[in-house]
Amino acid sequence: MSDFLETVPEEYQKPNISLAAKIVGKNRSVLYRDYIKNGDLSVLSDDEGKKFVPLAELQRVFGIEICAKNIKQICNTGNNDSELLKKRFATSSETGETHLETLDLRIQNTRLATENEYLKKMLEDQKQQTQAAELREKRIFEELNRSQMLLEDHRRKEQQLIPKTTSNPSLFGRLKAIFIGESVG
Repeated sequence: MSDFLETVPEEYQKPNISLAAKIVGKNRSVLYRDYIKNGDLSVLSDDEGKKFVPLAELQRVFGIEICAKNIKQICNTGNNDSELLKKRFATSSETGETHLETLDLRIQNTRLATENEYLKKMLEDQKQQTQAAELREKRIFEELNRSQMLLEDHRRKEQQLIPKTTSNPSLFGRLKAIFIGESVG
């Protein structure tokens, strides 16, 4: 991590308060209220009177790991600071082209990693939606089977309640047949 900080150009070693807040991952107002106003973090002015927080001061208060991680993140995002930093890297070093190429590769790598994570999340969401649809389909199929079984059971009960015509008619049926003149079967 310290290797990366060594490649930070001198003018980037003196970020303004807004950029310093980004480097340490804080809101500008929080940085000012909780650290600068309390005296925990020193703010200096350059020859033109512009205020800045030395990078060494940010490292002292917040730690080198946080500063290095957030500087990399700022470099790898597509915001204006990234473009400014790319220009500073290119002009501040004898091997500016190498730094610029490295920075471009880091940015490209981060974008590809972000895209990869996004696609993985989409795939996972798709799998979950498929599983939910399959579960709904299974429940509907089970409900359909239960309904069909209930209907079949209801038909059987209805058939049991309907009296069957028998070949041996009751006494009344035989008397009626005799009276009408039909043959009793």
